[in-house]
Amino acid sequence: MKRLVRVAMLLITAFSITGCISMQEVQHGLNVIDDTWKKRNTSILKSVGTKVYKITKKEAFNAMSMTLTDLGFIVESASYETGLLVLRGPSPAPLTKEEYLIITKGDELEAKEIISEAAGSLVGSSMSLGNFLSDVVLNVHMLERKKDLQISLRMIADSPAAPPGMKFGQQPPPSALKAGAAKIWDAFDRNIFINKKTFN
Repeated sequence: MKRLVRVAMLLITAFSITGCISMQEVQHGLNVIDDTWKKRNTSILKSVGTKVYKITKKEAFNAMSMTLTDLGFIVESASYETGLLVLRGPSPAPLTKEEYLIITKGDELEAKEIISEAAGSLVGSSMSLGNFLSDVVLNVHMLERKKDLQISLRMIADSPAAPPGMKFGQQPPPSALKAGAAKIWDAFDRNIFINKKTFN
């Protein structure tokens, strides 16, 4: 999630060894980013993370599986009975790298400022959201109700092993989360429309 460029990680390690900064300072900055983005992402998902459809659960399950596969995700587990799909894709899925870099410019500036305050401007300036060092894990839950079907999205980042003594967060950049959810819904709506035309 905190897609620190390899150069940044080398700088952090080097400065820590020489005593210029501590790993605790860097970790504090990463924690602040994760907490800040978690609050924003919770609000985003309340707004755009859930939609209601007048379709069957079977239609939705098949269309969503197709949609997310087309967007670069691989199904890790699927339970039609519980209505839960768990998928994994390489960051920055469902966005392209080009889309992601444009969309997250503001998030990157914010992250740089937080890291700079915690660990110094040199480390902060070395941080980038442009190296895709994590996977995106997506949970889709479908709930059948009396008159409709409710579908909810949840998205986290699964980062690689952090350096000893450090822990990366799970929150994707808020701008990427919002744009990614919109892209998923748009593609899903198109698949539902096409399938209805095909089979009606």
